[in-house]
Amino acid sequence: MPPQTLHTNRSATGFSLIELLVVVAVIALLATLAVPAFNAITNAGSIEHSADQIAGACGLARQTAVSKNRSVEVRFYEVPAEGWPNDFRAFQLFEIGDSGEATALTKVVTLRLPAIISRDIGLSTLLDNAQTKVWTVKDPQVALPRAGTTYECRAFRFRPNGTTDLPVDAKWHLTVVDAKKPGSAAQPPDNFATVWIEPATGAVKILRP
Repeated sequence: MPPQTLHTNRSATGFSLIELLVVVAVIALLATLAVPAFNAITNAGSIEHSADQIAGACGLARQTAVSKNRSVEVRFYEVPAEGWPNDFRAFQLFEIGDSGEATALTKVVTLRLPAIISRDIGLSTLLDNAQTKVWTVKDPQVALPRAGTTYECRAFRFRPNGTTDLPVDAKWHLTVVDAKKPGSAAQPPDNFATVWIEPATGAVKILRP
């Protein structure tokens, strides 16, 4: 019987080591290129979501002030976060009684990192020192998670008629930015969302780039 010739079936032998290394290198390269883009999309989503939260809270404050015929105060807190410096990244609503006592309407809402409220006054006029919260006997400073009573607070109020206590001859807004790339009024960041408050009417709107 004549000897049989051995034919190699390449499809049955699998990939060579060199081919596997090339595939791994290509996957690693694609992952390296995709991670920054993914992070940028995630951070942008965090900024937009945070701006929506702030605008929604302001809208709720105005609606509550009108429906209850009581002033409602919106407070912005500068608080710490694990691995991050202190920044204005939280807010809360309070109903103000006729004699000045404050009752919390909501829990403290903390923005999703890396979103923060820019402390640059050109981007966030509502964080001006003139808006620093003044504590009283009937409206004492409350302790916050992690921060206790060691924090800064800025505040403004919606009146029962829907207007605000902000001077009408100025523009009032907050700008949510990426904590890693906050930018400034002179050099605005690539990603941001600005919440505008119309002082004379209490209207709230969001502007995005």
